[in-house]
Amino acid sequence: MPRRQDQPSPQSRPVVAATLIASAALAVGVFGTWFVMRPVSESPVPEQATIAPSIPAVVTLTPKETLVAANQAYDQQDWTDAIRLYQRTVAQGIDNADVRTDLGNCYRFSDQPRDALAQYELAQKQDPRHEISFFNAATLHAEGLKDFARASELLQDFLRRFPTSANAGNAQRILEDLGTRANQHDGVAEWLSRETRPETRQPTP
Repeated sequence: MPRRQDQPSPQSRPVVAATLIASAALAVGVFGTWFVMRPVSESPVPEQATIAPSIPAVVTLTPKETLVAANQAYDQQDWTDAIRLYQRTVAQGIDNADVRTDLGNCYRFSDQPRDALAQYELAQKQDPRHEISFFNAATLHAEGLKDFARASELLQDFLRRFPTSANAGNAQRILEDLGTRANQHDGVAEWLSRETRPETRQPTP
């Protein structure tokens, strides 16, 4: 699984898309491989320091160390721990579109699509040019929320806003799949657009 950017500064990180596995069945059909994107890191994760026997096992992590630990949990697909650590990262003051997107992905892989959407939307508010969070929100509407009509709107908007994106081809392919499904199941997309509108994100325990 690809690494993400460990540096907290949005100005210093490249916006590079990498694919994560998220194959999803939509209603009675399969759209193929769905991509959940994550920012990529070019710097290795620093090695963890060995704790001497005389030092307590529980230590207070700096904000950067908490972020590194969150990224490690993400790469190990330990979504529960990653969610906890990303939340702590935000509470410690590192709060940017990359962190919110990664937190959203953790919720998504934990089958909490509405919490995932809330994080993607926060990432967009923080940085409207953050294409990964926008793309993930669009595919989440199709995959997790089964809101095909809204997914189509967002994917078309994605192609207008980010025409040269590495994900432009993926967005176009998913749009075509959505169109095929609408033609095969008359009224399904319209019904889903009415019945599966995102709700306000509930507070995380």
